[in-house]
Amino acid sequence: MPTRAGDVLILYKDGSPIHVIGLISDDAQQTVNDAQIDEFGRTAAIATARTLVKRGHRIYLKNIDTGRWVGLK
Repeated sequence: MPTRAGDVLILYKDGSPIHVIGLISDDAQQTVNDAQIDEFGRTAAIATARTLVKRGHRIYLKNIDTGRWVGLK
């Protein structure tokens, strides 16, 4: 996924309420450095990510079980 500094990445596993949310600090980064880890549902994780994402950037969700990426506006 073509992440850019200022995007937010949400990592999650199938069947788990635990989501890792972190701000992307380097272009093409696919992991998070400083992250919030909590038992967010998907909706709450996205809402939290919206408070972190920089203007004009995107939120990405990555399923760490399957490697599947989804980009949100």
